[in-house]
Amino acid sequence: ENYAVERVARAARVRIGNADVFLQPGVYEYVITYSTDRQLRFFEEHDELFWNVTGNFWDFPIDAATATVKLPEGTPITETIFFTGRFGATERNARGALSGQGVAEFRTTQQLNPGEGLTVGVKFPKGFIAAPGGSKEFGWWFRDNLALIIAYGGLMGVIGYYIWGWNRVGRDPPSDVI
Repeated sequence: ENYAVERVARAARVRIGNADVFLQPGVYEYVITYSTDRQLRFFEEHDELFWNVTGNFWDFPIDAATATVKLPEGTPITETIFFTGRFGATERNARGALSGQGVAEFRTTQQLNPGEGLTVGVKFPKGFIAAPGGSKEFGWWFRDNLALIIAYGGLMGVIGYYIWGWNRVGRDPPSDVI
């Protein structure tokens, strides 16, 4: 199917199909496969991948959701965790299992209602995946905040222009002694 990815605040929305085509009532199955970055967190004792697989902003139920996490070859997974439900929920209506060295598979065990999602996590020892450097993190910060940088830059430019104009032609001339 045709698809489009839209940025919505700090999330991505995937639109599938053609907006001009109305589907007949029935059951439709979609398999969405994608890659993501910036899901790794680096701690002093361990590193982890923590990922909201489905998102939580669906207006319809999800019959089943699965996720497969594949770490680089030779990276052992020391612990898995998963949650289902609305944002911040701690229900565990899913299963998680290691299916090989550095591979974990997750599957929901019941339907996800509108607004509910599947979140998974895997922990692994430090040092198997290099933490991003300062320039990479700065690039991410810059990309995430580009709209604010442009807005504040524009505001500072307008204020600077007004101050320049006021100093050049807007100040009252010095008055004579009265």
